[in-house]
Amino acid sequence: MPMLEVKGLVKRFGGNVAVDHACFTVEEKGVTCLIGPNGSGKTTIFNLLTNMLPADEGSALYRGGELIGKSASAVVKRGVVRTFQDLKLFGEFTVLQNVLIAIRGRYGESVWQGLRYSPGAAGAKADAGQAMEALRVVGLEAQAGQQVRSLPYGEQKLVSLARLYAAKADLLLLDEPASGMDREGYRLLDGVIARLLDMGKTILLVEHNMEFVQAVARKVVFLHRGQVLAQGTMEEIRSDKQLTEIYFGY
Repeated sequence: MPMLEVKGLVKRFGGNVAVDHACFTVEEKGVTCLIGPNGSGKTTIFNLLTNMLPADEGSALYRGGELIGKSASAVVKRGVVRTFQDLKLFGEFTVLQNVLIAIRGRYGESVWQGLRYSPGAAGAKADAGQAMEALRVVGLEAQAGQQVRSLPYGEQKLVSLARLYAAKADLLLLDEPASGMDREGYRLLDGVIARLLDMGKTILLVEHNMEFVQAVARKVVFLHRGQVLAQGTMEEIRSDKQLTEIYFGY
């Protein structure tokens, strides 16, 4: 049984159908990638799965339980978390504080409660230890005390991944994690994803960098105008002339 099964998912914005009866599955402990031209519905699907937007139709079963119609906090508690293209980090706070927000969020506290979290409070030492563990996973332990705004963009992206790890979720939705990175950034990100998989995590990502997709994705889901046109390996997608014409223009 797949970890996630999306069936007939629909989202309309007025007369525009952004997601058109999309159906696909995500297998456990691997990387599945959503690809397709801009405007094909990839990030909208993330928004529907995490209840940032309400779906008009369809279902998304996570380990047999429905995600659609649940609150965003309920989705997180079930074990599904995501990153955003704009990262949504708190630049004036330290790397460690940004990760602590995710840990306190597991207990139902607000972002501002997490930011005001006192080192002297009960459980502070344990939470700080969990946050440092998350930073070790992404290779940022040495930067724990730095302001996030002082980090290079690629390292800021790794902070967002550390927050996902700290949230103790099993399904991680990554929205364009490789965008804006150079080859060294790809190498670091590839290593982090490998460590997350070794720890039993499952990853669903949206990505435009086909070199990166080729390196990390076990399965690719091709979207166009909100519809799933194909599912398979990157080699299978590239060998389909219709799909390459839609996406690559040749």
